[in-house]
Order: sequence, then structure tokens, then C-alpha cells
Amino acid sequence: MLILLALALCCGARAMAATQWYMPDGRAGGCRSDRSVNGGSGAYEEIWLTDAADCRARCAADAVCIAYEFGSLASRRVKGKEYKRCELHHSVVFNVAAIPGFECWVKVPRVPPPPSPPPPASPPPPPLPPPLPQSPPPPPPPPPPPP
Repeated sequence: MLILLALALCCGARAMAATQWYMPDGRAGGCRSDRSVNGGSGAYEEIWLTDAADCRARCAADAVCIAYEFGSLASRRVKGKEYKRCELHHSVVFNVAAIPGFECWVKVPRVPPPPSPPPPASPPPPPLPPPLPQSPPPPPPPPPPPP
């Protein structure tokens, strides 16, 4: 819960709420992305002992996160114990693996706002003042005195 509050204070609650999500293939399961990385699971950051809301908030606040996967794994040693895991995916999700108890959510890409309109045209410059009257040319020099 503290993480959600910190993300809201740091990144703006409206930015987190504005993120839209969809489930690829319209079904629950594990995210599958770049086949060449991590056995087909893609490039992701793994976070344990968290909850689905925290996982979503972390991905929403991370500009590099493209999708998140959240799921619970039952402990084989302790009856009734579940381990919760969050994956923040950094590569494009192309498929969902049918894994019970897991969900894969992909961010809807944000459409950048349209460009700002150009500033209004500046008014034309004022007209130039009329030219100043030119003074007449100076009179010619007097003729030289006779010899």
C-alpha cells in the first residue's frame, strides 16, 4: 500500500489511473514475448510477495514496462501457502500461455496529443513613413576671377 501511495505522489495518481489495459487473446494466462529471451517468456523484471494492484501500479509508472503478469504459485512444501509473483515485461507480448492462476495485462499505447497549433500570424509591420524631402543640391562654385 505504501508503494501505491509513493507512486501516486511521485508520478501523479491521474497518470496511473489513465493507463488502460487489455488481456491479449482475451484470456488469462502467462505473458509470452520475445522467444529468444528467457525460454520464450521475454525480458522482464520479477517481483515477489506483492499483490495484483501493486504489480499494475508499478507497470503503469514504468515507461519501459509494456505489460505485466501476476499470479500465485502454490507451495509444494507448505499446505495452503501461496507465493505471489509479478513480472514487469519490457518486450512485446505476442501470446498468452494457459497457466491457471495467472493473468497477463498489456498497456494500451498512449496516443501522443496532437501538435499545438501554430501561433497566430503576426500583424504586418506598420507602413514606412514617407521619404523626407531632399534638399536641393548645393550651388556650383563661383567662376574663377579673370586673369
